[in-house]
Amino acid sequence: MIVKFFKRGSVKDIHYSTGGEAAKRYLLGKDYADGAASREHVRLLAGDPDEVTEIINGLEFSKIYTSGCLAFDGIESQFVTESMKRELMDEFEQCLFAGLGKAQYAGYWVEHFDKLDEKNNKLPRLELNFVFANVELVSGKALPVYYHLIDEKRVDTFKEIKNLEMALSDPNAIERKRLTRIGDKLDLFPN
Repeated sequence: MIVKFFKRGSVKDIHYSTGGEAAKRYLLGKDYADGAASREHVRLLAGDPDEVTEIINGLEFSKIYTSGCLAFDGIESQFVTESMKRELMDEFEQCLFAGLGKAQYAGYWVEHFDKLDEKNNKLPRLELNFVFANVELVSGKALPVYYHLIDEKRVDTFKEIKNLEMALSDPNAIERKRLTRIGDKLDLFPN
């Protein structure tokens, strides 16, 4: 399992966010209504996307929501049970919102089973996608859900512990290491 945070949610750059509605449309399909996803191989697991979207769209912070996913390879996706999903979601929220109660933050979880794992016989890959409003609900103050410089080690520790406890694949294992890495900011055609 890997944990990935997406760059979406910032209102400073229109390429990154058009509000909570865009996240909901992507995760659940453009015709989502009454808890039923309109996108194939997608299921709402927890939370109320309409309520969370309303909260997100009412925020005036520079980053209004945080989104990402817990992603599994094709082989391990076949044996992740409903109770394992629930445990992962609950403990991930505890990791992100240490010291806060569920009434102090808003978010929802969506299961995607629509991508294929090219390395593992094109088996469908499981993704547990999340969206959290960047606000503490009781006070109305900004709540940065994930700040990389501070939270990276805690989230990595969560990932490593859950991978061990649940016998999930370790993305840091030696056999998964690449010999070379090409950066995403590489300019292939300089002037």
